[in-house]
Amino acid sequence: MHTKRLYDDFKMCVEVNGLRVAGILTLAGLLVLPGYLSCEALGDKVFLGQALRYVYAADYNRDFSFKGSVSSIKRTLLNLKRFKDGIQLPYLSSIYNSIVFEDMVLPDQKIEYLYRLFTGTELLKEDLSPSWRGSLWGDLWGRRARGVWTQRAPVINREVELISTHVDEEESGGILRARVRLEMCNAGPSNNAEFFKTIRVPPGVLISGFSLKITDQMVPGQIFEKRTAL
Repeated sequence: MHTKRLYDDFKMCVEVNGLRVAGILTLAGLLVLPGYLSCEALGDKVFLGQALRYVYAADYNRDFSFKGSVSSIKRTLLNLKRFKDGIQLPYLSSIYNSIVFEDMVLPDQKIEYLYRLFTGTELLKEDLSPSWRGSLWGDLWGRRARGVWTQRAPVINREVELISTHVDEEESGGILRARVRLEMCNAGPSNNAEFFKTIRVPPGVLISGFSLKITDQMVPGQIFEKRTAL
C-alpha cells in the first residue's frame, strides 16, 4: 500500500512538473533516511575521536573540560559493546561499525572505563537493551533489543583435517628460526570450510609471519582481533 501511494504521487508529480523534477524529488526523498544515518554516524565518529584524545592524549594546559557531546559518547560506546556482544542489525550494524570505528574495536575494559568516566555510572548489562531515545540509531538498536529484528548466527563448516606437520629449523646469530608447515585436507563437500586450531606459543617465541597456500601461490596472512574478524 505504501509503495502504491508513492507510485501514484510520482505519476502525479510527473504530470505536473515533468519527469526530471519528479525523479530529483524521488531521489532526494530516498536519500533522506540514509543521509541522516550517515551524518549521525559521522558525528559519533568525531565525538569518539575527541573523547579518546581527551582521555589518552590530553593537553592539560588547555583541555580542562570535554567539548564534545557526552550523550553521543554514551550512545557510541553502547553501540560498540552491543556489536561486540553480537547484538546486530543486518547491514546497518556493519555500516555503522565501518563509519564510526573503521572496523576496529576497543577492549571491554576501555569501553567500561570511558563509559564510567563520561557518564559517572557503571556500564550495566541492562544498558545494552536501551529504552533511551534521542537518535535514529538509538531507535533502531532499541527495536532490535526488543526482538523486532533477529539475525541467525552463521554455521561455520570446519570439516578440515590436519594431515601432517613439518618443522624446518635454522640458527643464525644466536636466534633459532623455525618454519612450520601444516598440511590440511578438506574432509567435507564445502569449498568454504575453515581450519580451526588453538596454537600455544611458548614464552620467548615470536611469530614473524604466516601464509596460506592458495592454488600455487603463498598468500600472506593477517592477524585480526576476534570481533573484527567475525
